Amino acid sequence: MSLDQRTIEVGRSGCDAGARGEEGLALASVLQELTGAALELFDPSCSADSFLDRLVERLGCYAALLFEMGAAGRPELAGASGIGAASRALPVSDDVSAAIAVGRSEPKLPYVELARPDLLAWRFPIDVARLGDRACLLVYFDRAASLPLQYRGMVDRLCRILSTVLAHRDLFARTIASERRLDERTALLERIGDASNVGIVVFDPAGELLFSNQRLLEMWGLDASIVRPSRDGVVQAIAAQLLDPEVLLKSVRENERNVESEIRLELRLHDGRVIDVRCVPVRGSGGVYYGRGVYFVDVSERKRAEAERERLLETERAAREAAEDAIRARDEFLSVASHELRTPLTSMQLVVQSLRSARERGVEMPPERALQLLENVERQTRRLGHLVDELLDVSRIQAGRLQLERERVDLVTVCRDVIARFGEECARSGSTIALHARDPVLGQWDRSRLDQVVTNLLSNALKFGRGRPIDVTVDRTGDETSARLDVQDRGLGIPRERMGRLFQRFERAVSSRHYGGLGLGLYIARYIVEMHGGHIGISSEPGVGSTVTVVLPLVDETITRA
Repeated sequence: MSLDQRTIEVGRSGCDAGARGEEGLALASVLQELTGAALELFDPSCSADSFLDRLVERLGCYAALLFEMGAAGRPELAGASGIGAASRALPVSDDVSAAIAVGRSEPKLPYVELARPDLLAWRFPIDVARLGDRACLLVYFDRAASLPLQYRGMVDRLCRILSTVLAHRDLFARTIASERRLDERTALLERIGDASNVGIVVFDPAGELLFSNQRLLEMWGLDASIVRPSRDGVVQAIAAQLLDPEVLLKSVRENERNVESEIRLELRLHDGRVIDVRCVPVRGSGGVYYGRGVYFVDVSERKRAEAERERLLETERAAREAAEDAIRARDEFLSVASHELRTPLTSMQLVVQSLRSARERGVEMPPERALQLLENVERQTRRLGHLVDELLDVSRIQAGRLQLERERVDLVTVCRDVIARFGEECARSGSTIALHARDPVLGQWDRSRLDQVVTNLLSNALKFGRGRPIDVTVDRTGDETSARLDVQDRGLGIPRERMGRLFQRFERAVSSRHYGGLGLGLYIARYIVEMHGGHIGISSEPGVGSTVTVVLPLVDETITRA
């Protein structure tokens, strides 16, 4: 609720003593809040905008401007609420500057936001240096202000507080006044400084303390008796809390060598806090050196926010890279899939064209040639069916619909049957497949899915085996609880950097330009093996060959646990 609305409510509730008490409490609350906002201006790096934003909100006004006299005696806009960046950049004419300086209540400012004819301006002079109006506060209402007189009085009182804040901010930004003036203002500085979030301590050239505030003691957990004697006690007490005390001690030594230097430090404490430190020389208006002021600001929360922002950015960057990788893999897969599906279709189309051409020319095709063409069609049909089955299996895996039909199966028999089917491929590639198994290895598995795993492993071994022998070894593990299947080729081998992703979708050990396939065989094999409660792995050395190892529990562990 704005101050206008509060005032209306108070008027409606009557003028009894209780209402006046509530209004007084509201007034005190607003004054306390705005006083705290004004005290934040002690830090020279703080903008007056936040204070003016708070003032506009609490008074329910349209805009507020703070002007300070510059070095040339011209008013300069020190802060604003209610006007945009473009207006802020506009220069103030000489006539308007003179109007502000002499105290005209409604100077014609060049800001488009204030061009409305219904705006009403209040002007509050601020005597910063007790040398006349060195600053002023302009408050604009978009209707006739209905604030009680005590609220104007409150703003006057706030301007007096703001006057003190601006005066001492200027004092901290340039130099500390002479020792006599510093002594006169010590009590006031202590009261105002204690309300600041900045820990402040000022030492004279000999290292004796001139000023410190309560925030300094709270920030470092110090006792006033440690601070009072000299700089050394403060330095030692602070250094004891630092992860790297040498950072502070080195800056102190640099200070002693060069009193003109301005030092910025970032101190990290054992308790995890981070303190930003600024140490500057303090000089009077005549250039007299009075010592050094040190300002401590706890930036722990800001640092944590920055670290969290970096973490989120890194997470987002990783997610974006993963998405880009997935898109690249998808695009490559679509390209490979279209090629792989087109190849058998093209081959069968050529067979059909040959048969049709012979028919149209009235040429009788020799039976051997016709048989060759039919065998080619059959081979390409099997290949096309295999590709389609792989795509269907991936779809089932993604939808969670791939099911197992367990029965008692001999893994040795499954391997022997698959090897027999690869006779023609072995003849074309020049490789031989040898099965090594001493006894049957029986387990509760899905026969057709196990056949699919062995088929995929042997297909890869033949594809990349460079026509060299392939060994298939079936045995039980040492604890007799699982079966172990090893498929070893002596072919190309796999680079180490690609092995970690071999069992993912659309991944392949070599370029798709030189070797066919969709890059789904090992992915499907891994999924089937894991559905059986087993695991699959690979060891490889480029130029030597690869060995894929499958370990399968002999029984369904879920049934055993049940």
